[in-house]
Amino acid sequence: MTRDQLMLLSILFLLILMQGCGESPQTEELSNVDESVSADQSPEGQDDLPEWATSENAGDTEEIEPSKPSMEWAKEQPEKEEQPSDSSEQKITLKSIDKSEYDKIIKQLKGQVVLVDFWATWCIPCRKSFPHTVELSEKYAEQGLVVVSVACDDPDAEEQVKKFLTDKQAGRMMNYRASSGAEEETFSTYQIGETGLPHYKVYGKTGDLLKTFFIDEEGTPIDLQELEETLKSEL
Repeated sequence: MTRDQLMLLSILFLLILMQGCGESPQTEELSNVDESVSADQSPEGQDDLPEWATSENAGDTEEIEPSKPSMEWAKEQPEKEEQPSDSSEQKITLKSIDKSEYDKIIKQLKGQVVLVDFWATWCIPCRKSFPHTVELSEKYAEQGLVVVSVACDDPDAEEQVKKFLTDKQAGRMMNYRASSGAEEETFSTYQIGETGLPHYKVYGKTGDLLKTFFIDEEGTPIDLQELEETLKSEL
């Protein structure tokens, strides 16, 4: 074999070796250098930063200004309608009635259980028990109980009566004042009796008087629990 043939075989052998190794040593070295440069240029902890902070425009503060919340919802939100006030906050109305008007009211309420509380601002036991009357009106209203209050006060005390009713939140009740006020006529007309106030009358769904509750001659207080049980049995 000649000298030239040996050199040709050597070159072919080198070419075969290079193809078997894949990328050339020079190329691999350059790739390693690029990766090293990229790693060195990345500041410590950069992997923990959000994507917007590592972008090419990270230094441009105008580009990363936070967006402002939209206020369109406030413009499009319809105005809230004024809600009706609670029954306890309604304006108190007080009408003066006589016995014939009282009987007419009871007749109109036929079909419902009715509790009538005869009271007065000058009556201390009445003032103490009146909150219980308000409580009954709230507690059993949905079951069909109607509560009527009749103040046995004179006309010049009407504002005082309305203030008391307002303070006790009696807006759900039907509130009246006996036209004869604190006169003896009131007690005899409504058959309240000599023991006076407070005095309760319970009317059934037929419109008939079922029971009365009052302080007896010995001064025994009215059993408010018994009064409530009577109402519950009729509802």
